[in-house]
Amino acid sequence: MKVVDKQAKPAFTLHVNGCDEQGNERFGENWGVMLEEDIPAFIADLGRAVSGAGSTYAQWAGAHMDEMKAIAERYIK
Repeated sequence: MKVVDKQAKPAFTLHVNGCDEQGNERFGENWGVMLEEDIPAFIADLGRAVSGAGSTYAQWAGAHMDEMKAIAERYIK
């Protein structure tokens, strides 16, 4: 939960670049808290950036971490 305008709203912490592959495990970097209601718009913006590059998320993410962070920062509270 995150308090916004004196109202508690469902929220989640966004972690990026984690790995669950055995032998390569690592926690993702904590980028901040995103309201549940903002997650669909964030995913849509992220998808537009990836498809605009003619790529897949797996290929795009590693080379465009700064762009992904700029998109996320619009939604992080």
